[in-house]
Amino acid sequence: MARRAYPLALLALVPLLALWPAIFGGMALGPHDQVGHFSPWNRTGPMGAWDILPMDGVLQFHVWRDLVFASWKAGEVPFWNPYSLCGTPLLANSQSGALYPFHVLLGVLGLPTALSMALLAWMHLGLAGGGVFALARRLGASEPAALAGGMSFALSPFLLGWTALASVPSTVTWIPWMLWSIVGVVREERPLRSMAWLGLFFGLAALAGHLQFLAYAGVAAASFALILGFSEKRGLRVLAACGGLALGVGLAAPHLVPVLDYGQFSHRRGAPPNEEGYQAYSSSAIRTWELGALVNPTGLGDPRVRITEEKPELPPFGAYWPAYSKLGANWAESAISPGPLASLALCFLPFIWRKLREAGAESGAMALGGVGLVGLLMAMGTPLNRLLYFGVPGWSSTGSPGRASVLFVLAACCLLALVADRLTRSDLPDRSFRLGLVVFAVVGFGTLALGARPQPAIQGFEEVMKLAVATATTIALPMSFLLILLVAQAPILARAPFAAKVQPYLWPGIVLASAALWGAFHIVPMGHGLEAKAPEGVGPHERVAMVNKDWSLFGPVPGVQYPPNTLALARVREVGGYDSLLHRDTKALLDELNGQDSAPPANGNMMLVKPSADAAKLQEAGASQIVGTLDQPGDFQPTGRVQRDKGTATIEAETMNTITIKTSGPAAGKLTLKDRAMPGWTVNGAPVAVGKWIEVEVPAGDATVNLRYEAPGFKTGLMIGVLSLIGLVGLAVFGRPKPPVT
Repeated sequence: MARRAYPLALLALVPLLALWPAIFGGMALGPHDQVGHFSPWNRTGPMGAWDILPMDGVLQFHVWRDLVFASWKAGEVPFWNPYSLCGTPLLANSQSGALYPFHVLLGVLGLPTALSMALLAWMHLGLAGGGVFALARRLGASEPAALAGGMSFALSPFLLGWTALASVPSTVTWIPWMLWSIVGVVREERPLRSMAWLGLFFGLAALAGHLQFLAYAGVAAASFALILGFSEKRGLRVLAACGGLALGVGLAAPHLVPVLDYGQFSHRRGAPPNEEGYQAYSSSAIRTWELGALVNPTGLGDPRVRITEEKPELPPFGAYWPAYSKLGANWAESAISPGPLASLALCFLPFIWRKLREAGAESGAMALGGVGLVGLLMAMGTPLNRLLYFGVPGWSSTGSPGRASVLFVLAACCLLALVADRLTRSDLPDRSFRLGLVVFAVVGFGTLALGARPQPAIQGFEEVMKLAVATATTIALPMSFLLILLVAQAPILARAPFAAKVQPYLWPGIVLASAALWGAFHIVPMGHGLEAKAPEGVGPHERVAMVNKDWSLFGPVPGVQYPPNTLALARVREVGGYDSLLHRDTKALLDELNGQDSAPPANGNMMLVKPSADAAKLQEAGASQIVGTLDQPGDFQPTGRVQRDKGTATIEAETMNTITIKTSGPAAGKLTLKDRAMPGWTVNGAPVAVGKWIEVEVPAGDATVNLRYEAPGFKTGLMIGVLSLIGLVGLAVFGRPKPPVT
């Protein structure tokens, strides 16, 4: 029993090597210290290298999780976010993960948000590694080899790089478990229970919230099921897998139906897919020279290293030089490396194919290879991207295609487990063994040379890029040589006479050593959590206009106050905000208020109140205070969020989903609440008219107005979810193996 628990215990403990400061040291995931340099925190001390993508871990995910946890703690479903963008849906923003079971549990428990997010990251990295371990074992790998594959995935640059952006690892974690279930669907005599597992895991991936990675999960499941099913002459079992996936979609319907309903109003929803849009979409695909990080994940520069540390007058530029060569490039977006050991396994795969066939493992290897190949083709902007972009509804609204590299990373880590077992003298002739090492050396050093050829820089950053390339090369060259030499020892040791004695430790040990060498244990961004601070003099039901000029890809903009969404930590409402799914009318409102595009060039989802804003329109948007300086201050005389003609109105109480207003007047009139009137709002049980602001008719005399928001489609989705859950439970019960006949 102790021997069997060893792999699971190690897989559970390995993520702590990267996350222990957040679990035990009081740190928070995401670059909180960088955000803390802005007002009102005004922290001093090292800022580190500026990297705009992990900022979302603070400005979006930390805030969203904080609101979701608080709502569940108060006994409310997190339907609405009253603190950003004059009010905006929370559950219908898929990445909030409002109905994800683990978010509900942590919300009810009432743990601090930073600790809860750290625990969630630990759990998901451990489960991701466990999924690869379970899948590899089901495909015939030994425990040590499967453990190495699981550890490689849990410590992969992709998962570690995206850890602060919580919805990504939460979604990706369930992909290997889905593939594990599909093996059961295809191979078991009674596949009903495996269908139930498949539905559960796909449902969890959908509830986790990242729809782009959910689409990749669907692509992985379809590719894997088709190749495995038809290669094992069980093509009809693919239909059973489709049934399991359909039940998973139904299980997540309480979340997906509101998301799809709200998505029709997205500010991104515009013209049908066109060639110009496709060119912009494909520009963020993985470039050939980004393969320079294939064996050494930091081969193109360490994103945590600041190249201007000795020049405080310059912005905190980082050593990851592709950021200055490809607009929007980021270390996490380009994390195509499965790790050096998995890269070695891919180099040996052709030489052990015959042994895989003799062991009956070739169908699993082909299915994994298909998943990896599809992921690589999508990530690198091949014609497959064009087919998906123009042929699949909604695909044109997804983000960078380079993110599909997660499927390549997953497949390579699983193939490592299948290959490692067969790197022995009995399985691999000396000639093939030597050829495998030569191929690995060529790939390792060849990709290193490929990545050492920087492309033309973004205009204005030529000198910065030269400095970044010099810094990155100085670090990467010796590191790459060490990694290649270290990993090349693994197959040599596997063929040694004493290999049987060291086998339980060899492959996992090489994974840990190589991860430590390339810096896996310091790559997750984290910092000291932000204290909740509110501007002085803001009342409990008031809204503020936070004036900020810009936001940059390359460094902090001077004068930023309360970066978008951070006011929500202090439960203060603001006119602007930052969300991944914005109502087009909200964006139009902010654009009109500013007299220009509200979004900075660096981020089309970030809606700022800019210095060009009209003070009268800010007043009309319910702002009681302007924090910052407008170009033309005007005569700002705030009237607050709520007014009634022919009388008075006062907000008595608010929760995230409800507002109670006391009103009085000599005659009937109209009550106006300066919160966005979207479908889902009701007044005393009756629907509110959709428009710019919530407006309701009130009678003469004293009256109480009870407003409540519920995401449209939630009840319909809940009914579908309950029926799907019953279906999954039924499959699990009736799919139990028959007892042996005595």
